[in-house]
Amino acid sequence: MFQYTVVKETLEHCEIGPYTGYGIRALEVSSGGSEEVAFVSDVSCEQAFVEQLAALCTRLQLYPCHLYDVVLDAIS
Repeated sequence: MFQYTVVKETLEHCEIGPYTGYGIRALEVSSGGSEEVAFVSDVSCEQAFVEQLAALCTRLQLYPCHLYDVVLDAIS
């Protein structure tokens, strides 16, 4: 089973300085625990948007190899 979680990040941009962004982490969950299998940093500054996207990925059991493409489609 795959679980997608939101990761709060403190990032810095050369023109705007420090800001808070949210990434998505993909975890493969098994009876032995969980392991991070994919991560996309700085998806958006809108926490609610990233939470909804992560929840959708979990609900649909997206394969982690597709996470980057799904994020690109969602922000385009």
